Formats: sequence, structure tokens, C-alpha cells
Amino acid sequence: MIRGSFSPNDLDRWHVSAFVALQSLRGWGTREQIRMIGEHLATLHVVNTTRKSIRRYYREIEKREATENEVENIVAFASNPNRYNIIVHKNELIRNTIQILPGLTVLFYARKWRLISSLKARFLTSDSPVIRWSLPDRSRFGVGLGSADKIGFAVDRERALILTHQSLSRREGKRLASEQEVFVFNTYTAANARRWIIHHPADNPPFDKALPALRPQIGFGGKPSRIVPDGEGRRL
Repeated sequence: MIRGSFSPNDLDRWHVSAFVALQSLRGWGTREQIRMIGEHLATLHVVNTTRKSIRRYYREIEKREATENEVENIVAFASNPNRYNIIVHKNELIRNTIQILPGLTVLFYARKWRLISSLKARFLTSDSPVIRWSLPDRSRFGVGLGSADKIGFAVDRERALILTHQSLSRREGKRLASEQEVFVFNTYTAANARRWIIHHPADNPPFDKALPALRPQIGFGGKPSRIVPDGEGRRL
């Protein structure tokens, strides 16, 4: 992309899209969101355990009929998520991440690509290298990996790849970036970092001790509750 023609051919575009998607998924913020959603959904599943499924488990796994006392004890325990915490295994998080990767690759592939370069100012990167932002009047639509106005990734000190939402641009190609554009890019990079902002020793990032706040993470208002019947026409 740097030395050849731009936009890249379809195969190169797919490979770069997959690489940037993987870099975005490995960032702490995205991994934490995947973990949080997975654990909430797992708890929701347990909370909605039915008497019918408990009896089926005993027949198929324990090879016997469950007593009424056993069934009621399990239902009472499962229905109160304050009595336990579910921690999703790291292997499950990796599996979920891999499942998300193809769809995210398609989203990045479909955006409009610009390779911007700077003759003077230098781009930063971080331990969460894929950034995203939207104009203030459009941020109400969300600033996610699919809905953000722009996705940014520093290719090297002098260049950055900008993936613009299809609804905002039809043009692709290379162009020079102003120092202000590089500053905005670096500001979002700093805000997106978890622990490390990375730059060349010869560069002088325009930040002192005061850095932008981390982007707020999604959250849930509380523990999940039972939303399905218990399997015998009753609600708990």
C-alpha cells in the first residue's frame, strides 16, 4: 500500500482488513466488552434454568430421576445471581473473538479507504492500536467498530490508514494530512490506550501528564433476572 498503487487490490484489501480487525479485537477495551457480554449472557442462561431441564440433566447425565428437593434447591440457587459469579474461560473468549473476526473484516473491507501521510508531524500508536471516532452531532448513532464515522490505524510514523463509513465518503486514495489532523489522530490514540502509548524516541508527542480520558465501556444495569417460564407453567 505504501509503495504501490492505492486502493489495494481485492486480495490485499481483504488481508489488510482482517489484520486491522484482529488488531482491534485484541485491544483491551474490545476484549473486556466481549468478556462482560459473555459472562452476562452465561448468567442469564443459568438464571433461567427450568425444572424440566434439570430433570432432563439427571436422566441423561446422572442416569436417574431427580428428587423434588434436588430440583427445587437447584432452581432456588440458579434464580438468585447474587449467590454466584460466572467467569468465562479464556479459551471461550478466544473462540468468541475468532467468530467475530470474519464479520468485522467484511465491515472494514466495505469502508472507504484513505492512506494519509505527514511530512512533519508523526503518528503515534498504542497497546490498543485501532481507534474510532465520529463527529459530535453523529456520535448519538454510536461509535462502534461498525457505526463509527472513521476507523484509524497507524501504519508507521509517517502514515495512517483511515477507513471512513460508506455513507460519508465515496473517494479513496492517498493524500497529505495537516498537522491538526495528525494531532486529532494522536489524541484519539492516547484516549484509546490502555497502558502504553508508543512512539519513536526521536518524536516528541504533544502530551504531558494530562491525557484524554479513556472511552467509557459498555455496562449492564444489574444482574439478569428470570424472563422465561420455569417449564411447568409457573414463573419464579
